[in-house]
Parts: sequence; C-alpha cells; structure tokens
Amino acid sequence: MKDRLRKLFLEKQRLHSAEIYLLAALLIFGVAVCLLLPISAGYDEETHLMRVWQMSGGALLPNEEKTPFPAVYWELSYRRQFIVRAVDADIWEKYGSLPMDAYDYIYGSVDTRSVYSPPLLLPQALVMRFLGRSERLPALPVYYIVRLIGLFSYTLFAWLGVRFTPFGKWILAILAASPVAILQASTISADAISNGIAFLFIGGALAIANQKEIRWKEWGWLALLFFILFFGKVNIVPLAVLPFLIIPPSRFTMRHGYLFLLLTTVAFFGIEVVGWNLLAYSQLHALPDGTDPRGQVLFILQQPIEFLSILTQTIRGRWFSYLLDSLAIYGFAYWPVPAWTFYFFIAALIVALFINNDSIPTRTRVGLFLVFLVSYVGTYILLYITGNPVGFKSIEGVQGRYFTTVMPLL
Repeated sequence: MKDRLRKLFLEKQRLHSAEIYLLAALLIFGVAVCLLLPISAGYDEETHLMRVWQMSGGALLPNEEKTPFPAVYWELSYRRQFIVRAVDADIWEKYGSLPMDAYDYIYGSVDTRSVYSPPLLLPQALVMRFLGRSERLPALPVYYIVRLIGLFSYTLFAWLGVRFTPFGKWILAILAASPVAILQASTISADAISNGIAFLFIGGALAIANQKEIRWKEWGWLALLFFILFFGKVNIVPLAVLPFLIIPPSRFTMRHGYLFLLLTTVAFFGIEVVGWNLLAYSQLHALPDGTDPRGQVLFILQQPIEFLSILTQTIRGRWFSYLLDSLAIYGFAYWPVPAWTFYFFIAALIVALFINNDSIPTRTRVGLFLVFLVSYVGTYILLYITGNPVGFKSIEGVQGRYFTTVMPLL
C-alpha cells in the first residue's frame, strides 16, 4: 500500500510532455517576442499601457482621475510613426537610460479604452507602481518588464489548464502556445491573463467533470473557477455554460448542490460581469461613431430575420480569414505571416489529434461543441452590439484573435 501511494504521488508530480512543451514554447518564444517587438506594436498596447499607468497610481476605475501620462512612451511608440519602419539597432543606446519624465508628462486628456476588470492588468500595474513610480527605473526597462510579467501570468494559467485537463493535453498545449496566443501574451494587454483564465477554466472544468461524484470539495473548486472566469473579458464568459452541460445534476452528492452552483454562478455573473461593465463603461467619454448598444439590441429583437441574414453573410464571407488570424498574426497586421507558419501549426494539431487516444464521454464532446457554437456566434453578436451603428449591414470589428479561446472547444 505504501509503495502504491508513493507511486501515485510521483505520477501526480511528474510533468506531462505536453506541459514541458508548453512551458518551453511560451518562455523561449514569448520572452523573445517581449523583447523584440517594438514598443506599442501589439494590439491596443497604447491604451492598455495608459490603464496600467492609471492603476499603478491607485485608480482601479478607468479614467477615474486625470493622471498625467509619461510622454516618453508616446514618443517611442511604434504607432506614432508616420511611416512604419524597422526599429533602430541602437535604440537601447539612445533611449535605454531615459527616465519616466524624460519628455515630461501629457497633462491633457489621456483617456483609456481599456475598461476591463482590474485583475486582468493588476500584475502589470504592480510592476509599474514599484519599478516605475517608487524605484523610478528608466522607462524602457520598466516597459519590457511589464510585458514579461503579463507573459509569466499567462504561462501560469495556461500551464494549470493543461495540467488539470484529464484528456487532450497536447491539443490544449499546442493551442495555448499558438503564434497569436504568444503574441497576445507577450504584449501589454488584458488578453494575456484573460486568455490564460479561459484555458485554466476549460482544463479545470473538464477535470472536475471527470470525477465520479461531486462533493463539497469539488463544488468549491467549481465555484472558484467561475469566480476567476468572470474576471475575464466578455468573450470568454460563455465558457460558464460548459460545466452545466457536461456534469449531470445526479453526480452532485449534496442536496440541491447543482442548484446552489447555478445560483452562485448567476450571483458572480451579476456582480463581476454586469456590475463591473455598467460601472466601467460609464467611464468611457465617447462611444465609437454611430454606436448605440441599447438601440442595436432593440434592432436585433425587432428585426431578427434581417439580423440573422447579416450574421450569416458575415460569417460565410470571412470565417476563413478569421480562422487564419486566430492561429497566427503580427501586431496590427503590418506584414503577412509566412505561409509555412500555418502549415507547420496545422500539422502539429493533426499530430496532436492522432496521439490523443483518451476516451472522452459523448456528453462531454457534445457539451464542448455546443459551447463552441455559443462562444463563436456570441463573439459576432457582441461586436455588432458594441461596435457597429444600429442596423449596419455587416458586422465590423471582429478579429481572429478573439477566437483564440474558442478553438480548444472545437
């Protein structure tokens, strides 16, 4: 008995080869992207950096205070160039020692569009507060350390997801280390931790669903997963449906355990998602031109056939380009990704499917596919409501990177 327990303990401690691959890919290529990608060359890095700066000063609510923003980051931003060109080889010699106030501060309106839940940028904000504000290190090293802490946060969550999942470890690991996932994790963005939370939730939910009985311990872990999930961006919220589809109520040993979990989930959703977004979006001083979320919802409800036509035409005409962009893309798509990147990545996924010989219950397969459909279509609907004029004839603003967390379900 003692030898059996010792063997079981060692097996639980041993890293799966998929975990080793994930850690190596994220830390090697992720660190390289962190250090080589020009400042603000990632998607929306400028606005996320503004939010990080605001939070580092103690303002958790976006645009709560008019906090002067270090102009040095504006001057060095890749997005400020009129002509996009290669970064100077001597950038560190020129700017490596510049202090935060090298170009003074921007005292006017420096509003951010990054209105996501504070935990998604909290590690970055703590680094900025300690190294940038307190220790007053040069601006450039602080910037790259902020990027690195986001990467390490994503690596931790993604690794836990692969660690927990009882099957499909290689599939989850390869998708979590896709080129676009590495790009998002290696830039200053709310996507780093949000995507990591999604992989953690998928792996954790599958692990608990694989248990023969759900007792209070498993119930508590599920509640914790929901609590963490709702900190993420709205595009990963549909994942909350997954446990209720793949875990039958009869597996809960406690009385009304399934109902209590449902009520707890609804409460978390109301506070973390609905409550926060009502509070945070009120801080946006200007919505995109012509957008009216309330009016758009009314249009969808009043003209469901027309909206369904808009939705199907958009998906039918762009699904392939979104698929490619969900696998690999450069920041702001300035240059095309080499074609061989897609061939190698798809080949890796095919190999992962063949070596994935685990027995997956039919209920779990159906649940994963249904949540995939809800998440995929929901992303289009969300963008239509929040980023398009009322009744617009196509859905604009959708980007392939939004589907990074959807692909594991498929």
